[in-house]
Parts: sequence; structure tokens; C-alpha cells
Amino acid sequence: MKAVAIFIASAVLAIIAAIALLSHMMPPGEGSFGMAKLAPLILMVLIPVCFCLIWFPANLAVWLSLTREQKDKATGTKRILAFSGTLFVLTLAVSGYFLAPQWFHRVHFYYKLEDQFGQPVSGATIRRHENFTPATGDTESESDAQGLFQESSKPGESFSLNPRKAGYALASLNANGAYTEELRQKQKLAHGAHDLIVVKMWKMQGAEPLLSFNQTLRFHYADAPLRLDLLAGKLVESGGDLKITVNRPPGEISGRHQQDWGVRVEAIDGGVVRSSWDEARVAHAAPQDGYEPSDTQTASSNRTGVDVIQQMYFIQSRNGQVYSKAWLTFGINEKPDGPMSLELRGVANTNGSRNWEGDPNTMQAQ
Repeated sequence: MKAVAIFIASAVLAIIAAIALLSHMMPPGEGSFGMAKLAPLILMVLIPVCFCLIWFPANLAVWLSLTREQKDKATGTKRILAFSGTLFVLTLAVSGYFLAPQWFHRVHFYYKLEDQFGQPVSGATIRRHENFTPATGDTESESDAQGLFQESSKPGESFSLNPRKAGYALASLNANGAYTEELRQKQKLAHGAHDLIVVKMWKMQGAEPLLSFNQTLRFHYADAPLRLDLLAGKLVESGGDLKITVNRPPGEISGRHQQDWGVRVEAIDGGVVRSSWDEARVAHAAPQDGYEPSDTQTASSNRTGVDVIQQMYFIQSRNGQVYSKAWLTFGINEKPDGPMSLELRGVANTNGSRNWEGDPNTMQAQ
């Protein structure tokens, strides 16, 4: 009777322990959706594992509480103790085999913070977000006098870093890390040598007034180029910053009638540099060079669907008097006689300066 009670109590505790472990394994937010699908299967594995780890200590505790005479008579209890002990050892061995990488395998990341002049950024606070998600469990470290700091990661872990220092802002897209077995093997064979990851910080020189724009324009398709004034947020007859040429085939363009179409973006008295939203977010100054007179995008190469073309540009226009970063979204007209759309989002420095430090969309230092 006592053995049955121990068995039932161990089973109940195993269920509670398995549920607690599963809830701890579930990542926060939307990341838990994939894990939620596997939750029943994971729970089915955790319950017997927890039971085997709990049942033997419970039996052992009862066995130790018995007197010598009771132990001599309790032959059934001896068999149960031996059986549960065997399960306990086997479970520990199997669990250890699968969990050993989680305990012992690590990769290490070595970072250096530098400003745009190549000088180390010392004393910066580096906040680490697990799984790229800010949370209450975030950890912090600090860069040393040479701007150096380290992070490590176990199997299944990935993280992003948010370095902060007064007067500086993040200007790099490589402030992150993730465990890979390939990287672990590489570091194992390197025998202490390591690659240095340089993360750029932007040392603020002083924000200048910027003009922001956020408009949606609608217009009818035409073979002739259209002139776009970014500062006024409208199409104009002359002047402007960009010349837009739409290449549209005849007929309907839709999911049922998929046809390729394209847009040519040409800077007026300047040039353009194709970029990305993430790169523009940490760009605190316009590029000094690398501008091309124009850029052409097609719906098939843009990979945003048959009816939309989106692209971020760094733009120099008006003979170097205006430096802009603009997110352009073109929506094609489904019917030939319907209107097209163009959404403009971005900022411009109209002072002949490449300074974008005042852009509210950039990750400013706090």
C-alpha cells in the first residue's frame, strides 16, 4: 500500500515538474507559436523523465526510514528500489547524453566598439537581448578601455546587442550573435585564436535641421518620366529631386494576370545609392561616394509581390545641396486606366550637408 502511495505521489509530482519545465522552455511573445505546436509531444517526454528522476529518491527516502527488521522483511520494497534505481541511472545517463551539449558546448564572440574615426569607444553599456527580444532578463556588460567586450552562446541561443553611451549612436548591423556547431568546431580548432567583430558607433557631431516627408501620391501611368520633389512631397513640371520612369506592359496586372513591370529612379543633378531599411536606420550621414545616376527595379527581382516595388535609397540631388534617405513604395495600377500610387517616407538635409543625426528613425544614444 505504501509503495502504491509513493508511485502515485511521484507521478503527480512528475506531472507538475514537467509542466513547470515546459513553461520555462516556452520563449516569450510570438516566438512561442512554433514551440506551442510541439508542447504536447514535449510534455509526453518530460513526464516519464521526471517520474524516473523522482520515483527512486522517494523510494530511497522511505527505505532509509525503515528499521533493520523491516528492511529484512521488505523483499518487495527491495525489488522496487532496485528497479526504480535502475530507471534513475538510465534516465540520468540518457538525459546527460542529450543535455551535455547544452551544459558544455559554447561559442564565444569577441567585439570591439569603434567610432566613425576608428577610435575605440570605452565605457559603453552593452545590453544583451536574448532571441533578439528585449525582456526583463536582459544582461549588461561594459566595453573596456580598448572598446573590447565578449559574449558567449549555448546551443539554441541567439542574441542582439544594444551598445549605449552618451554622445554616441549605433551605426552597425552586426551587433548580434548566434550559436552554430560550425562556429564551435572552428573555434575548437583555432586553439585560442579568435576573430574580432568590429561594431561601429557614431560619435555625434551635432544634429542639423532635417526635413521629413511622409506622403502618398496617386497618379495615372504615363510613358514620359515624372519629376518628384521630395521636399514638397509632390510631382512637379520642372526641377525636383528624382525622375521616375515606369515601365508597364499593356493589360491587367494582378495575381491572376502576373506581368513584370519596373521603375527607373534617376537623381536630378546628383545620384542614388541603393540601401535597405535596416542600413538606413543606423546611417547618421549620407555616403560620401558610390552614387549612381539611376537605379532600375522590377517586380520580379524586387520580391515584394506582383503589384508592389519597394526600395530604400540614399539620394544626392540639386547639385549636392540636398542629401536624402527615402523609402519609396510603388503600387502598380491593376487596370491600365486605374491610378498608380507612390508612398514617400524619409528625411532630407537641405543645407548641403551629409548630416542625418537628427533623423528620429535612427537609433539615437540615450
